[in-house]
Amino acid sequence: MKNTKFVEEAKLHPARIYTRPQDVLRDRRLNDVDRLEILTVWEREARSAESAQAAPQGRLGDIVQARQEVEDRLPSAAGQQPPQPSRH
Repeated sequence: MKNTKFVEEAKLHPARIYTRPQDVLRDRRLNDVDRLEILTVWEREARSAESAQAAPQGRLGDIVQARQEVEDRLPSAAGQQPPQPSRH
């Protein structure tokens, strides 16, 4: 799978590609912007599943923690929001 195709697939369906949020952090094929987008999508999916009582316990917390770690590494521009995941 070509790297750009891989990244796009990961952004669309992170749980299909990664077992744990920490795997996103360790993936050297990604830059921090890609990581943040992937974790943001994963968090949204986990929140949706959690509200339907289908998410594994603790998974949402792991995702939020990983996303926060990436956000802390990114230089933040004053008043600028983190990148939002693209919707396809």
